[in-house]
Parts: sequence; C-alpha cells; structure tokens
Amino acid sequence: MLHRKNCNARCVTNVDLENIRILTDGTENHLHPPNVTEARVRQVLNGIRRRARGNPTESPGSVVRQELAGVHNEQIIEEIYEEFVKKAAAKGASRKVGDPYASDTQQGPQVDDEMFNKVLTLIESGKAEGAKVECGGGRWGTQGYFVQPTVFSNVTDNMRIAREEIFGPVQTIIKFKTLEEAIARANDTTYGLAAGIITKDLNKALVFSQSVHAGSVWVNCYDAVVPQAPFGGYKQSGFGRELGEDSLKEYLEVKTVTIKMPYKI
Repeated sequence: MLHRKNCNARCVTNVDLENIRILTDGTENHLHPPNVTEARVRQVLNGIRRRARGNPTESPGSVVRQELAGVHNEQIIEEIYEEFVKKAAAKGASRKVGDPYASDTQQGPQVDDEMFNKVLTLIESGKAEGAKVECGGGRWGTQGYFVQPTVFSNVTDNMRIAREEIFGPVQTIIKFKTLEEAIARANDTTYGLAAGIITKDLNKALVFSQSVHAGSVWVNCYDAVVPQAPFGGYKQSGFGRELGEDSLKEYLEVKTVTIKMPYKI
C-alpha cells in the first residue's frame, strides 16, 4: 500500500501504479439524526476519545498512531444540537493529554512538527472564519507537539475546518435539519473514505448507507474494521481495496485469450 501525507490521487501520476493500492487522506462524516436519546448522546460522546484524531493510545504503553479514518465532521440534528455541543465540550475538556506511554493518557502528541503546525493553522482558520471554540483551541503545554482537544460549533460548509482534513484532535459540529441535507453535505467533497450514522431508525440507516459516497459506512458504530470486509475509499480517497476477498484482486492480472478454432465445412 502506498500512502502519502497531504496528497490525493492526483499526486501519483508519475509513479508506476502497477500492483499499488492508494489510500489517501479523506474527510469523513458522522451523522446523528432524530430519535437520539440521552443514552445515544452518551454513546456518541464516548466515541470521541477514539475518533478525535489526536493520535490516542489504544492501550497502556502503545505507540502513537495516526488514525486515517477518524471522524472529521459531526452532523447533529438541530433538536439536540445545543445539548450535544455542551456535552461534547465537557468531554473534550476532560481528556487526559500527555505521555503516550502513560496508562492514563487518552491523547498523545501529533506525529511531527509539520502536522503540529498544520493542526494549529486550521484551528486558527476556524476562529477567523467565525466558528465558535467550545473548548481547547491552541497548543497544550510548552513542549512537544501537543494540541488541546478542540471542539468547534457554529461550523458552516465553506469553512476550511469543514472542508479540509485536519488529522488532529479537533471536532467540528455542524447542525442539520433533514437527512437529505446531511447526505448532500456528506457528498459535497472530493473525498470518500468513510462515513457513519447513529440512529434507531433502520430505514434512515439504509437510505444513508445507499446514498453516501464512501467506501465504508458504519451504523451505530465507527471504525469497525475487520479482516473479512474490504476497506478503501471513493473519489480522491484512493482506489483499490485492502482486506477481504477484494484485496486479492490487487495482486492479480486479467488476461484475455482469443483462439480461432478449426471447423469443418
């Protein structure tokens, strides 16, 4: 697999693409439609620790990692928007940032200086373009590549933090009224790696899954990657698939053989 930071599929036109699967950066959407109960809100918020891409540690002593399919945009139905924002901010503010090898750390540093500065630049762009900082919004501490867990509300579609992949501990929360609006927003991007929806309405889940342009769609869960299921993106989030039977096709070539057979007169 070839993965290049801050690139899309157009970056690789000068390399040999034979037997190469390309998995590129992509903006992911997670949708929370109506009928979300208090328990559902807690379920979503409890997932923020894993999905906020501050390179969290998965277990004590684990190395820092960059999560490629982390959620970027959270779309929340307007009926619960204010409540969700309030609780998301409280959740973000309570995250333990620090040494990724410490057992109680929930969020480690960015991977290098380039990513550290990119995240801070995008946070500043969110402030400048009118998004509201609910928590965080800057550097954490004075040493290392640590970024405060940051939650933005009042995010609109034209903002950089809504359209560009941040790859940092930043949550952008966007309000929506209808499922159609949310689907249109999710598809209004050149990327399409993954998407998710939390709902008790199976019909809404099926409509969303069929309509959204993403290689993986998760319902009432997120980042549920298993070896048996193919994983890969739509549009500029790459081509080809990893995992599952489909991944074997990346190592095969199709040959056409045409033979003229003798025949009797």
